[in-house]
Amino acid sequence: MVAGTLGSLDKEGATKMTHSSVITAGIDTAKDKLDIAIHGQPGGFTVQNNLAGWISLADRLTKAGVKRIGIEATGGYQRGVTRHLQSVGFTVVTLQPLQVKAFAMLHLKRAKTDRIDAALIAACTHLLDAANKMPPDPRFDALADHLTFIEQIEEDIARIKTRLEHIHDARMRRLDEGDIKRLAKRRDGELRRLIGVLRGHDDLSLRFDLVLSIPTIAERTALSIVVRMPELGQVSREEAAAIAGLAPFVRKSGKREGEAHIGGGRGRLRRALYMAALPGAFRWNPQLMALYARLTANGKCHTSALIACARKLLIFANAVVARGTPWEAKPALG
Repeated sequence: MVAGTLGSLDKEGATKMTHSSVITAGIDTAKDKLDIAIHGQPGGFTVQNNLAGWISLADRLTKAGVKRIGIEATGGYQRGVTRHLQSVGFTVVTLQPLQVKAFAMLHLKRAKTDRIDAALIAACTHLLDAANKMPPDPRFDALADHLTFIEQIEEDIARIKTRLEHIHDARMRRLDEGDIKRLAKRRDGELRRLIGVLRGHDDLSLRFDLVLSIPTIAERTALSIVVRMPELGQVSREEAAAIAGLAPFVRKSGKREGEAHIGGGRGRLRRALYMAALPGAFRWNPQLMALYARLTANGKCHTSALIACARKLLIFANAVVARGTPWEAKPALG
């Protein structure tokens, strides 16, 4: 227990507040409904996850004196209520599921209901320092949805290509080959459209050009970096790597020294960086080539070395955006 900030969790998952200057609430999100708990207050309530429910929720939270609200990321279902609450003046903190799970484990809470989850989110949000968090930029919602649509088209193309390996009938092959051409044309058109939308924002266009200046990063990867990481240039290199799920986590206990592993983070962003690191480490980026060679010479396997190169690419992108100047080629130091 953290003295002076959080009391004990009761049997319903709510907390008994001790010394609090900001009243916080937690929202557990589902497709059709929202479960809400206010930190330090017993019980909770439920509203529908639609505009009428959001308006009712904002009114009740205002009357309760709530200033800060925590909500768990749930595949986009939280987006509408988050934007509405922000528009009427609330500070909304989006928590990753791992944060809430770890907080529950800290308090030995094994029971799980929507109401208990809401209380845990409220308590977790109460402990967080929101002062240094970037306010979410609503422009990235539509950009990310559009990019996901393009990625899903690419996944469809990959599935059809895999299927083609096992089709020998000429007619069926023509059908699948026609689908590939059609989908590829759609993908290219949507990429041009998305880049055009992004270019309509001067700050994002500049960020896009800065990332493009890095050797081995082409438009497709630059889109993923800029759209999937709004924090680019405003976080440390360590934070950037953790956001993408490229930060190595060491497992060491007593005499046992386990291997470092990556995990969590934004999977689509991580995959885009990995795919760019592959050609960069072998041909296009001298620094990545030197890093890959040094790591493999020291016994690292191919995959581990490429993950390090992907992490380095993201660090490069974060650096050029932070300083606001394009990439400058330097001697490869590894």
